[in-house]
Amino acid sequence: MKILNIIYILIAGLLFVACGASDRASTNNDINSSVLGVVYSPDVDSDGDGLNDYDEMHRYYTNPDSNDSDGDGLLDGDEITLYETNATSADSDSDGLNDYEELNSYYTDPNNNDTDSDGLLDGDEIKIYDTNVTNSDSDEDGLNDYEEIKNYYTNPHSRDSDSDGLLDSDEIRLYETNATNPDTDGDCLLDSFEILHYETNATVVDTDGDSINDGIEIYTYGVDELNLTCLSAPETLEGGYNPNPPKDGIPDMQRDVINALDPTNDSDGDGQSNIKENNCSQGDPTDKTKMCPFETESEEGATLLAYGYAYVPGGFDVDGDGKNEGGFWMSRYQARKSGVLIPSEKISSIVGNLNQYISKEFKVLNKNIQLLSYYERPLTESQITAGNELLFREIDIAGEPRISSYTPLLARACLSQYFLRDSEGNKLDINITLPTMKQYVQVKMLLDADFKNNGDGRHIRNGLLGTDPNVPLSTFSVVIEEFGEQYKEFVRNIIELRDINGDDAFDSTKDLREWWHVDASKVEEFAKGATSGIDIGQGTGPESDMYGVVVRAGDILDVRISVTGTESDGQGDTNGISFRAATPYLY
Repeated sequence: MKILNIIYILIAGLLFVACGASDRASTNNDINSSVLGVVYSPDVDSDGDGLNDYDEMHRYYTNPDSNDSDGDGLLDGDEITLYETNATSADSDSDGLNDYEELNSYYTDPNNNDTDSDGLLDGDEIKIYDTNVTNSDSDEDGLNDYEEIKNYYTNPHSRDSDSDGLLDSDEIRLYETNATNPDTDGDCLLDSFEILHYETNATVVDTDGDSINDGIEIYTYGVDELNLTCLSAPETLEGGYNPNPPKDGIPDMQRDVINALDPTNDSDGDGQSNIKENNCSQGDPTDKTKMCPFETESEEGATLLAYGYAYVPGGFDVDGDGKNEGGFWMSRYQARKSGVLIPSEKISSIVGNLNQYISKEFKVLNKNIQLLSYYERPLTESQITAGNELLFREIDIAGEPRISSYTPLLARACLSQYFLRDSEGNKLDINITLPTMKQYVQVKMLLDADFKNNGDGRHIRNGLLGTDPNVPLSTFSVVIEEFGEQYKEFVRNIIELRDINGDDAFDSTKDLREWWHVDASKVEEFAKGATSGIDIGQGTGPESDMYGVVVRAGDILDVRISVTGTESDGQGDTNGISFRAATPYLY
């Protein structure tokens, strides 16, 4: 019993002591706290880091006995109260740099692993790539460091990684060239020189597609100088660009472009363009002994020449649509007749439905309309006869007057029965028709150019206005006879003069187009229509037809004659309207 009492007394004493200690601690604001026998106080900073021991233990979980818990070189107190970094991790943002380095050596953000937001870790920029960790585009070439290193493999320390004279960003985003190769297409020309000086395509070895690469054409001309192995050494910025890349002078030095931009250039000096020599098995643009047949040397060309036709070269824009016209064949002289007649029944069958025939054979020049104003029946007038063996050869027409009594409709019908035959008498499948307004203007432009270039104004030559590869580049020349203001002729276009309501559809004071090459003071027209000699749906006489066939004579435009009208020569005169023959455009 006594022993139990003693035990009770001891327990009570211990409880009293404990409660007293608790009260004292409470009244002293938790002055004492112990861990493993160590006592810490909120007023005590054991390690001198600016944080009291209690906060280190219970708020920040740092070591109260070490002023730099994470060993990064920064006081725990500074990390927490000044830099807001993690005092328990030496690299707060896990970018490979400890917090002290970021704050005191590299001036990066210790709480952002990519300070300049370029996609690269700060640590990688400093320790691997040596790029500017506070500038997303270290070399300021328009590409951020990540793009250069990870995407394009360019040098983030150089604005021009391949030293070709172009900014890396311009090569990638503007020119689509290789920013790590100074000669993207391998033609021995520096990318910047191609783009900025030669205007060739820096991504294509042969810009003009003539089978001679740009490097050769920029530096050599003529077979004696042609170096087919490219340049002896590629261009460099130090060497500079070629200030005078070769030209062939066609059509002239003022309008000519450098050979690398001109597929009609003649690299081997044989008189035939590169592009022509690439179009046949016999040709070779690097060998002057290997050429393709010209248009005039083909079987059809030889036949056309024998029948009195001339090849009219193209290679220039006639109607202002931005496209160069091709070439075609045209008779050198206006038509003569042999005396062989076509019966009226034959003419009627050739023409057939009048409205459909006229709509097919005569195209409206000033309106995009369908003809609906003529009879939908055959032409049956018995007085219509004409010669079908038309003559255009100089040897046959000697002393024969031009045909100036045919209507345009009759001229077109006769030409449909005019056939060319080869040396063995076989008909050739060559469509012969009236020339169009554009073809007439093309000839006029060439003849005018001949006169302006010290010629006589009668010769058509290649290279005066452009280059046609289908005939010799500089030696081709042919005469077109009976051409100009003294010789009126029909063409295959008509002009709408009034509409179905009777209102004017053509005003020569404002509706002339520049490419027609017409002198406004020389336009001949009736007020409301054209003269028809035979009634084909609109009556006969002056101003009966609402459409006038285009008559050209140099700068003169005459639209007074309908598809069945005529204006014959008087005795000994040459003012009647005739016609000549032409093929459609060949190219």
